[in-house]
Amino acid sequence: MWHTTLFQLLHQRLFAQVLLPDGKPEILWIDFYNSQDLHVKDSPINNELPIPFPNVLIELSDIKYRNDIGNALVQEVYGTLRIYVGQEQYADSYQLTTDYGGSAATQPDALKRYALLQRINNARMG
Repeated sequence: MWHTTLFQLLHQRLFAQVLLPDGKPEILWIDFYNSQDLHVKDSPINNELPIPFPNVLIELSDIKYRNDIGNALVQEVYGTLRIYVGQEQYADSYQLTTDYGGSAATQPDALKRYALLQRINNARMG
């Protein structure tokens, strides 16, 4: 049950706080992680649902439970939360030294992807 509650909280916060300049959600798909990124292929044999980009996949792992000795109705849960961010394009960010010329032509586009990661990180979860 807590898995559902945590997922719904993350889902709501990301859709509400990671926005495009026009106020629409920037993230187009949020789901539990199930190795979708490893199975999506540009071929007819792709068995995964078509997942739009950008997307967020949420993984909960290494779950450990502990009962509260003072209150039998309370159980504490510890684990690892991983958030995978899928983006459609990956541009070259290679930076040449000043001795050999400037940066790659696509570097500004490559660095924009970090802005999305920062907006996801900044989404308030409390």
